[in-house]
Amino acid sequence: MKIARVINEQSDMQWLKQTRERLVKGVNKLYDRSRGAYVDSVHDDGSLSPSVCQHTSFLALLYDIAPDEFKNSLIRNITSPPEKMVRVGSPFAMLYLYETLEKSGMQERIVEEIYKNYLPMLEAGATTVWESFPSGTTGSGGFPTRSHCHAWSSAPTYYLNRIILGVTPVEPASARVKLSPVLSGLKWAKGTIATVKGVISVSWRLSDDNSTVEISYQAPKDVVVQFERNSSLEGKTIILNGKKI
Repeated sequence: MKIARVINEQSDMQWLKQTRERLVKGVNKLYDRSRGAYVDSVHDDGSLSPSVCQHTSFLALLYDIAPDEFKNSLIRNITSPPEKMVRVGSPFAMLYLYETLEKSGMQERIVEEIYKNYLPMLEAGATTVWESFPSGTTGSGGFPTRSHCHAWSSAPTYYLNRIILGVTPVEPASARVKLSPVLSGLKWAKGTIATVKGVISVSWRLSDDNSTVEISYQAPKDVVVQFERNSSLEGKTIILNGKKI
């Protein structure tokens, strides 16, 4: 529906809307109120699976499937899952969990998850991201992964730019970007973001007394950079490209 709207394909909107409504209705029939989660499957005899997982919770939130009355339970499932709930076990699924956390305003939780899941790769000497987490089951020969350089595992390269550097496109082709670094317990950060209009460079540093954040950026001349505060910057003096704001 979103693509049809963008390209103005009005003739497709009605059947796409109806198809989505049927899918959403079907998915929500699988919500188990007693467990506050969607069941994982329906068996051949029509019985519902006793298994529930985080994945259906965060996907239902991410794609606006869950009604409001389910949302508190689904947020609990992705932040404090019950003991027997199947949890995310691969970087591939973790990308969608990160998307849901960002949509729910929990950017710092994403950084915590990156520390937890990717730091062990660095501690093992990795310079690229693995197909599976060190705690996963897809290893071979005693080593905890079979692929040492896997594109589907590279979510941190996307989210560290969006959260730590704080650069988020708000218009197509990055014609306008939001600049809002989330400090996440760090004292400084710097990096670059590639866009179709050129490279955006950002660096920031927190003063020793934690009172001031100096932020510097460079962007292509046809990219508008719009600074926004966030909760990690509240109460702090901001100096942006040498000017106090």
